Amino acid sequence: MLKSNFIKHPIFIIAVAFVFSFAMRLIYVEQFYEYENMKHNGEFMLNNVDGYYWAEGARDILQNHHESKDLSPIDSAPAILAAMIVKFTPLSLESVIFYFPAFFGSLIVIPLILIGMQIKKIEVGFAAALIASIAWSYYNRTMVGYFDTDALNIVFPLFMIWSIILYFETFSPKFLLFTALEIISYRWWYPASYSLEVAFFGLVLIYCGYLFYKKDKEKLLQSLKLASIMIIAMLWLPEILRILGVVLLYLVFRNARFDKFIYYILGLAIILFLATGGFEPIIFYLKNYIFKSVGSLDSSMNLKFYNVISTIKEASSVNFVDFANRISGNVILFTGSLAGLVLLFKNHKILLFSLPLLGLGFLAYGIPNLVASAGLRFTIYAVPVFALGAAYAIFLVSKELSTYKNIQNKVITNMIFGTLLIGFLTPNILHIQSYLVGPVFEKQEIEALEKLKKISSRDDYVMAWWDYGYPIRFFSDTKTFVDGGKHSGDNNYPASFCLIQNQEKSAKMARLAIEFTELGKDPRFDVMRPIIESYKLKNPNVLSDLFELKELKMPQKTSEIYLYLPLRSLEILSTIALFSNIDLETGAKLQDIFFESFNILKNDNGMLFLEDNMILDLKNKTFTSNGSVIEIKKLIIKNKSESQTFDISPNGINLIYSQDLNKIIALNDFMLKSTYAELFLLDKADNKFFEQVISNDLVKIYKLKI
Repeated sequence: MLKSNFIKHPIFIIAVAFVFSFAMRLIYVEQFYEYENMKHNGEFMLNNVDGYYWAEGARDILQNHHESKDLSPIDSAPAILAAMIVKFTPLSLESVIFYFPAFFGSLIVIPLILIGMQIKKIEVGFAAALIASIAWSYYNRTMVGYFDTDALNIVFPLFMIWSIILYFETFSPKFLLFTALEIISYRWWYPASYSLEVAFFGLVLIYCGYLFYKKDKEKLLQSLKLASIMIIAMLWLPEILRILGVVLLYLVFRNARFDKFIYYILGLAIILFLATGGFEPIIFYLKNYIFKSVGSLDSSMNLKFYNVISTIKEASSVNFVDFANRISGNVILFTGSLAGLVLLFKNHKILLFSLPLLGLGFLAYGIPNLVASAGLRFTIYAVPVFALGAAYAIFLVSKELSTYKNIQNKVITNMIFGTLLIGFLTPNILHIQSYLVGPVFEKQEIEALEKLKKISSRDDYVMAWWDYGYPIRFFSDTKTFVDGGKHSGDNNYPASFCLIQNQEKSAKMARLAIEFTELGKDPRFDVMRPIIESYKLKNPNVLSDLFELKELKMPQKTSEIYLYLPLRSLEILSTIALFSNIDLETGAKLQDIFFESFNILKNDNGMLFLEDNMILDLKNKTFTSNGSVIEIKKLIIKNKSESQTFDISPNGINLIYSQDLNKIIALNDFMLKSTYAELFLLDKADNKFFEQVISNDLVKIYKLKI
């Protein structure tokens, strides 16, 4: 289909696909280039919270310094690679972490084109590369600003598929080594790759079983070599030991005289596999992502905590339309891709080795009444396989239409191929143009954290909700109690407690949580058990009452603690409350929580018109929703540092009219006394426990005084 020898060259084809993929990601830059609120110090900000985790590690590597228990990922692959790029190029850290995913994510085109070459259809690989590189799910997680492991999470397994295909076609020992080193590299990049590695290994074993049944001894012998070296590469041991192991095995397998020992080698490899962890990481993965139907509670020390997985969007269930959209662009293209994939598997059975990627992608949807949805994040794994199916469907249809009435014409074939390819690309390009994702933090939030950096030390802690942990650490260079990797129900309990309980209880819990973290060997360990044991509490629910005792002995202070209260928590405070408003023995709810905020759409001489057809009449102190009167117990009008309180009736809800925020907050008595409400909404700090140190429209930061 491609005329010139030059444009047929794989390097040229790969370059074109790579430039296309990278250029599509620059649409975001072009759209927001003039928007200064998307930038900080002239550089675009990240749009992915987890990106600041790896960025923190890269920063600390470049500074050659980090604090004990600061959770900085200085040993992680993304941080190391980003730091190396900064060190050996003129690029700034901010530029590298922003463009990193666009560059490395675009490398997906290479293995797809190479796979196309191996099935003697490079045009299929080229079309698949274009489609996969900009498919909804893949684009969303490899766009500029989305600095995360997803940049290479699909690239590595695709190279594994390619090398496995080459090995079974040639039985060349070098592809044994390639496959093993790809496994080791993938694990170095992304430790959770273990499950996918085992799935690939399982397919190889199934193929070995087929060859055994067919009594094809020579192919079985060669296939067992691949199984053996894959196991050694998969051992849960340091990279250097696994590299030495696979190189040694590669040298052994190059010599045919060792072939008679293959079953002994395989047996030894399996023993080592089981001895170094075996299936334990996979069981952990299945428990946390697949079999979530066990409930919304975590158990630790027979305590019941709220399960964070149930509140994470990317781990939430996916409906079929969203599932199809994220993999192929829309349901029609999904169906066409699936049809092409079935035919591709039929005509090129070697590509059945892509089933692990396909299976992991389908876990996003799950199996109704059998396997729970693993969440929309997993759709990314099915993208390249479906892209191959789409490309093969395009190839077959264009070939069929161009030979209509036995008239073969390459020009017509190319035109049909190109037209169909554009049809598959268009919905995804339109998605890219409409996917306008803002930065993780706004400029004022970052400015507040940079001010905090100047008045704090690297040993100090910031107590905040886990969503904000990574960017807080990156910009303030302090420690945090919870973050995107440390947010079990046990750890989220103190973080939630500090926001919804009164100021005295909040302050004491913050001090306990931090000091017990410092006392522990692992900063990610659970703190509730040692706290409860330290105070010899038979009933863990009396911990809140314990904080009211004046003679309560608190642990010795080792660092300063800052409480981070952002405006963005306003919308999720009810969800945050779930994590500490819980009976630790039964899992039952303790308090009735009511906390909602509403935007003011119009102020007409004291008549405040809100969302959902609600009206607050400031003159008559009445509140209505769709014409029905809602009883007000207390109305607080807050303007900057001043506030007025009106006691209206003995019952009903409380309303805070925040003129600064142009919002109405409706809340019950319990939440009105919460630390978040008093410190953020009302600026009502108890100077025995908290001192405000930073304040702007978006965030307020208080220093703990005990």
